[in-house]
Parts: sequence; structure tokens; C-alpha cells
Amino acid sequence: MGLESSNVNNFDAIIEISTYGSVKYEYNQKSQILTVDRFIFTAVRYPCNYGFVPDTLAEDGDPLDVLVVTPTPVQSGTAIQVRAVGLMRMEDETGRDNKILAFPLEKACREYRFIRSIEDVSPLLLDNISHFFTHYKDLEPNKWSKVYGWENKDAAEKELQSSRRKNLKKDL
Repeated sequence: MGLESSNVNNFDAIIEISTYGSVKYEYNQKSQILTVDRFIFTAVRYPCNYGFVPDTLAEDGDPLDVLVVTPTPVQSGTAIQVRAVGLMRMEDETGRDNKILAFPLEKACREYRFIRSIEDVSPLLLDNISHFFTHYKDLEPNKWSKVYGWENKDAAEKELQSSRRKNLKKDL
């Protein structure tokens, strides 16, 4: 995508779904546009911005998912520089579907400058995110999801580096 990619402390995320969104968008790599995948059937909304890390390839064959916490929703299709603080381990009907938990860099948002690790994140926020991803597919036929828990920044770094290596191998 031509965006900067460095390390877990500073990388780009592309937002597909804004905080409080109820439409599941997917980025189409070929057309390079966001497309509607489906509407969320349950009475829940995304608790934070949801997107992907460019130039990565996760276990599900898509770019690595990222959850970006901001004080207000970020518009779909926007790139934002973030830093990871943890990893949510989960799976769904298609297999492993882990997600990086990230916050904007301080230059964009000073509000979260003291959050440096998963232990610094509000337990209520983590519970809300876990609850959403546990139940957002409940009313969809033949779909399910299960959250296994949260891991630290080191786990996020490993997931990020692994997905970058997979993406490089794909291009060979």
C-alpha cells in the first residue's frame, strides 16, 4: 500500500469500521475500495475502530486485524499511525482470528499517552471489546466466534512480525 510500516511502537492501521459502527466493511485488495460485507444482526456496535495492518497476512488469509481505541470515531478508509499494547486471541468459524489492540501515537492524541501495556488499559474497555467479539455473530446462521483472552505487547509484536513475514513469502 505504500504506507510506512515499522515496529509495534509505530505502524499504520487502515480503519474499515468506525467506533459504534454496525456495518461490516472489508477492504478489497484488488479494487482498493471498502465494500459492504454484511450488516451486524445483533444489537451490538463496534466498541472501537476496527481495521487492518497493511502489508501483513494473518492466518485467515486477510491482513492482520487491528482494534484502534480513539476518543471519537475515525472515518472508514483513513490511515492512522498507532502503537500496539496487546493482542486479543480469538477464533471464529474460519479459524484463528487474532487482533492487535492499539492506540494512536501521542502526536495525534495525548489522552492515551500513559497507556503503554495491556495492564494500563481499563478492564471495562477490555471486557466490552471481548463481549462484542464473543456475541456479534450470535444471530448469523453458521457463524460463531470465541475470545480466549488478552496477551501483552510482546505477543502483539510476535503476531505483527509473523504476519509481515507471511506477507513477504506470499509475494515471492
